[in-house]
This record gives sequence, structure tokens and C-alpha cells, in this order.
Amino acid sequence: MDELKPFQSSVLSLASGEQADYEIIPEKSQKYQFGTFGNADVKMVLFEQADDEDLRYVTGEDRNGRFEVKLFKGGRYVLRVRMYSTWGSADASVMYW
Repeated sequence: MDELKPFQSSVLSLASGEQADYEIIPEKSQKYQFGTFGNADVKMVLFEQADDEDLRYVTGEDRNGRFEVKLFKGGRYVLRVRMYSTWGSADASVMYW
């Protein structure tokens, strides 16, 4: 699983129905915005990695996902992005800031 860092986008080279998982490790406790950009319909869901290695649902957004959520320094999170469909010639990307 790749780590997604703040203000660095990651290209989503996914076919319909495929999913990409990203590890998120915040450097500070604050509110962050997550978003996708480009010609795609996606669903994004954020989970917190619990001490017992289970994933706990935090928040999510259907289609052209964008959300804001407070994350905590030292926490470990997993962002899952599932591609519904793409169109046009450009790729889509995901980023948080």
C-alpha cells in the first residue's frame, strides 16, 4: 500500500470496479480535505487503523468524492478509492491537503 502525503496527488490508473488503497499518517492533528480530480466517478472511504489491526470506518463520500475530516497526529488511516467509471482521455487523481 502506498503512502499518500499532503499536497501530493496520486494518479488513479484504475479501470471501472478497481480499487486503490493509500496509507495516511498525519504529521499534525487538524482538519484535512480529501478530493479527487479529473474525469471519473469514484467512491472514497476513510478508515482508521485500530491497535488490533482492524479498520474502523471514519467517513466516506459517493461519486466525485470530497470530504473534510479531522485526523490526529500519529494516527494511521487507510483511504480506499473505488473507480466507478472514467471518460475522456485524462487520468483522475486523488489528494489531501
